Amino acid sequence: GETETSLGVKAAELALAKANVEPEAVDVLVATSATHVGFPSFAALLHNRLLLRESCAALDVGGACVGVIHALATTKGLLNNGRHRLALVVASEVNSRALARPGVPGEFRGLFGDGACAFVLSRSGGAGGKGLRLGDFVSGCSGAFSSSLGVMLREKGDLDVTFKGEQLASAAVATLNQVVGSLEDLSATPRSAVDFFAFHEPNPRLMEIFAQRASIPPEKITRIAHISGNLGSVTCGVNLCTALTRCDGTSGHTIFVAAVGPGLLWAGTYLS
Repeated sequence: GETETSLGVKAAELALAKANVEPEAVDVLVATSATHVGFPSFAALLHNRLLLRESCAALDVGGACVGVIHALATTKGLLNNGRHRLALVVASEVNSRALARPGVPGEFRGLFGDGACAFVLSRSGGAGGKGLRLGDFVSGCSGAFSSSLGVMLREKGDLDVTFKGEQLASAAVATLNQVVGSLEDLSATPRSAVDFFAFHEPNPRLMEIFAQRASIPPEKITRIAHISGNLGSVTCGVNLCTALTRCDGTSGHTIFVAAVGPGLLWAGTYLS
């Protein structure tokens, strides 16, 4: 009986409570979901269910697997313009319902799960300035691999899935390593000095291969897919939540966040 909205509301309420922020204090809501289809939009539904004030902006961003990073980048830009002080970012996916359709390959369906995550961001950088700060962003699109994965809704409601697993896996590993390299340059921090890595996980095995090729100790990579499956835009967010918990959200730590998604979209940022 869960939906993207119900899961997103639960995550948002937990995030607001953890940040000790009342809903009426939120100035802007940025939401992302690859599985919500319909109007009102996902952001509008969340806005209504959370009883945010009418002057609180609500907008949706896309990107599927890179959706959380796109949402964080959008939110940072809105906070930096000086008109907003507090923002709420929410991602939610219900893949099971969409993939339980006729004609969806079983090996594709078995990769995905359902979930939600949420973050509260402040222009002030946290209470007393002691929290982690969101750094700059890198992003792009490697169109040469855009045909590796495609999901289209047919007229009768069936899903038309194109899934070239081997090609997609190879491109994802190479591209994700390039994103990490860009974050090293952007943050002036070598990967060996990073405390935690929060990645999107297409599947658990792929992250094992990536960790080895990227020379990153596996224990520094927060991982959820072996328990939950691929959560789309939520995977990267849940792994970031785990990393923030492990370092207690305090300054003096560095977290790299990176994702590769259909298209082949890619994006990354860091917290320090």
